[in-house]
Amino acid sequence: MTIKKERRGWLIITIPAFIVSLVLMVGFIYGIYDALIRCELKRLNIAVEATIVKKWPTDIESTDDRWDLIYLYVDENGVEYWGRILTGWDTQKAEAAMGKKVKIYIDGKDKSDYAEYVEDAEKSFRLMLILSIVFTALTGFILVFYLIPHKVKKKNSNFTKERMNSG
Repeated sequence: MTIKKERRGWLIITIPAFIVSLVLMVGFIYGIYDALIRCELKRLNIAVEATIVKKWPTDIESTDDRWDLIYLYVDENGVEYWGRILTGWDTQKAEAAMGKKVKIYIDGKDKSDYAEYVEDAEKSFRLMLILSIVFTALTGFILVFYLIPHKVKKKNSNFTKERMNSG
């Protein structure tokens, strides 16, 4: 097996693994950002009651009748806080929730989130931080594992050729 064929084999494995790892790493970094916003809402601790105003398809393209809920809260300054609660409920259960009150956290400007999501924000932050570190390390590991073996093999093959020519 020549070095070129072996290198091609490594490329087939490492490039997709690197791309998947990179995409996951970016996703987890976004998760960290999202969790930080929720941590800030929890730190501000402005809890209010919003009203469930409509149902929203869990998956727009699906024919399955599963619904999430949309809440609305309007503060004394007229600022509207909308949000989506991911429930995946059937039509009957979603319609029964219309007009009910739910606890949300607001920032006093324009951001809000469902209380259960905010209260789990610190756990989410830790999880996303750990996963982003793991996938950053994995991405670096793939790069190092791909680059180092080929440099070493190339040096060894040159050394062997020189040895054979001098003997």
